[in-house]
Amino acid sequence: MLHFVCAPVETLIATSTVDFATFFRTMQSWRKKEAKLSTAEEKRTAQLKEVKEKLGEHMDKIEKAQKELELQIEVPVISSYR
Repeated sequence: MLHFVCAPVETLIATSTVDFATFFRTMQSWRKKEAKLSTAEEKRTAQLKEVKEKLGEHMDKIEKAQKELELQIEVPVISSYR
């Protein structure tokens, strides 16, 4: 367990308040976990971007189809009034 005390390093070593090997392993473990989280976040961001792009393309197709349908409906209606 780490104990942070405001004392000179020599005092900390002499009193064995800090186990440096444990501290080093803890820091290594923390850095590995941080790297994994960072990678996971980057992947998630990339996936979200891809989904948003695909959704945008799909919405564009829907809007185009909707406009075509509206035109197909309008043409017969206009010609029936003549």
